[in-house]
Amino acid sequence: MSDRSELRAEAMERAGNRCEWPPSCDLPGRLEMAHILPSQLGGNPSRDRIDNVWMLCKTHHDWYDNRDIMPRRELRLLAQGYLAGRYGYFTQPVRISGQV
Repeated sequence: MSDRSELRAEAMERAGNRCEWPPSCDLPGRLEMAHILPSQLGGNPSRDRIDNVWMLCKTHHDWYDNRDIMPRRELRLLAQGYLAGRYGYFTQPVRISGQV
């Protein structure tokens, strides 16, 4: 099993095989692993960690990647806050280009 598939399995287990979009999602469909801080915003392969991914349904992953509902910064903060409250991740905010 590759490191990425192990990460996906760990994230899927953490999510309980459900979309992690807060507060809850009941949309049907396959789940996709999404990066909270993707490479386009300063992430790199070392960002493939459990505290930088969440499992989303196709609809919510599209929203998150395409920024259809709010700017990327607000979505990132939403994701970090949700995972911090639910799982205790992100005790320190992630900085992008000197911004929190």
